[in-house]
Amino acid sequence: MQIQRIQSVYLLVAFAAALTSWFFPWIHFETASIDLYPYTNIFLGILSALATVFPLIAIFMYRNLRRQKLMCGLSAFMVLFSLGYVVALNSLGADADGVIKVCAPLLMAASGLFDILARNAIRSDENLLKSADRIR
Repeated sequence: MQIQRIQSVYLLVAFAAALTSWFFPWIHFETASIDLYPYTNIFLGILSALATVFPLIAIFMYRNLRRQKLMCGLSAFMVLFSLGYVVALNSLGADADGVIKVCAPLLMAASGLFDILARNAIRSDENLLKSADRIR
């Protein structure tokens, strides 16, 4: 048996990686001795929630490849935006002495990578369908 819709697996891995990143600290501020989680910062929480939910929604959009591809792109954009926000928050914030932790941003980056892989697999499915329509 062969998996024919590999993008579903990619999207499931992207969802799992983004969900797991919620349980690890993103930044540790030395002076205040606090850790920054997505649920402690509202903007990071919104970006991370969107990056987590979009792959799960895209899994169930298998009938409309164009929308599924759009959701993958939006999810990858949210991942990129959340990582950029964490870097900006660490270097430009009032407490610029924070240390970016490795695990959560790495998991979120892996989620973005799997979103891009799913988008490429969806594009190859679209090309396959177009070529099959030309044969008919």
